Amino acid sequence: MNKIAQKVYHILNTEGSLSNEFGELSKIYLMTTENIKGFLKDYCLEDKDILTVASSGDQMLNAYLMGAKNVTCFDINPLAFYQVKLKKAAICTLKYEEFLEFFFPRLVTTSHNHFLGYQLFRKIIPMLDQETAEFWTYLYDHSSHVTDFYHRIYYRFQPTLEKMQKMNSYLDKENYQKLASILPQKEISFIQSDITSLHKNLDHSYDMMLFSNISDKIEKIWSHDELKKFKRLIHSLSKRLNKNGVIQVGYIYDYYFSNSTALFRQHSQRQAVFIPTEFHTTFVESYRFNSESDAIITFQKKR
Repeated sequence: MNKIAQKVYHILNTEGSLSNEFGELSKIYLMTTENIKGFLKDYCLEDKDILTVASSGDQMLNAYLMGAKNVTCFDINPLAFYQVKLKKAAICTLKYEEFLEFFFPRLVTTSHNHFLGYQLFRKIIPMLDQETAEFWTYLYDHSSHVTDFYHRIYYRFQPTLEKMQKMNSYLDKENYQKLASILPQKEISFIQSDITSLHKNLDHSYDMMLFSNISDKIEKIWSHDELKKFKRLIHSLSKRLNKNGVIQVGYIYDYYFSNSTALFRQHSQRQAVFIPTEFHTTFVESYRFNSESDAIITFQKKR
């Protein structure tokens, strides 16, 4: 019996749903909220080693589609690993249309609702390792309705397929089929760790590190001098970068118009520490696809 599944079920019974705050056994993402396609298009990932936050699994999937040799996923939340494995197994098993029906709650292509449906899940099970299969099977067996199951363990982010296709290269049908031929030969390494302890768990170097929007949470990691401590952490992790390797330090939603109080999003304060000559800013179309832009802050190792 999967002990993590039992812990999750206990939380659902006592608290109603998993926590919205990032942490161990908190809610997970069904799909990305970042324009991964817009960012990665400027890089060559062919035969590269990638380290990425696990999250929804979309960073890993896009990296492998772009030719990455190895992808290592890290996350403080073990549920993110089950999500990554579920997506990989789904792509290896399901037809393109079935994958869309399974992962998109707002997609209606048939008279039946196959969103996270058990019939499609049964097709995926043979491609899952025992631990992951036990985790998802336990949750399915102990949920009265899939919609209830979804709202209690996933963040309530329900993007349209069209929006996700703009943000994920692998959601194009031809690319999906290409990825389905790549993934069976790929192993995914997992490191359960928060970002502050990550360096202790790395045993080789990488060509790219993707840290999503962890930068939004630095006030929850440190109580003072947050920007300086985050910069020192990035410099420490850069020791595990190959020459010309890149770290995606932060992802800033709605760069010009954000009302967020997150410290990393405050331009003048951030740039006083993350000096623009060392930390480069690039812009992509916002995941909301309005007039605003999202920004990605990167560091590149020159030697």
